Amino acid sequence: MERYQITLHSPMGPRRGSLEIVNDREAVVELLGFRSGVAVRRMDGGRFCLTGDLDSIMGKIRFEAKLTIRDGAFDSLARTGKGDMRLTGRLVENME
Repeated sequence: MERYQITLHSPMGPRRGSLEIVNDREAVVELLGFRSGVAVRRMDGGRFCLTGDLDSIMGKIRFEAKLTIRDGAFDSLARTGKGDMRLTGRLVENME
């Protein structure tokens, strides 16, 4: 399991949370005060594709992000049902 501290740079300001990559198929995103399971597709070169719905106070928000992790960090674009937003993160725990 890999755990990342993440920030979603939303129009309403930065939203901090976490990302746990459980295995090659599953991850958990904790963001906006909710925990949401998302699907993972691991590709070569430290690349991941995350897809699913994030729970929020406004209901479910469609989410997709393609991450390239280098030196324990990523800076990517998250496509959401509320628009495209920058998503950044850094590794805080690796339990592999």
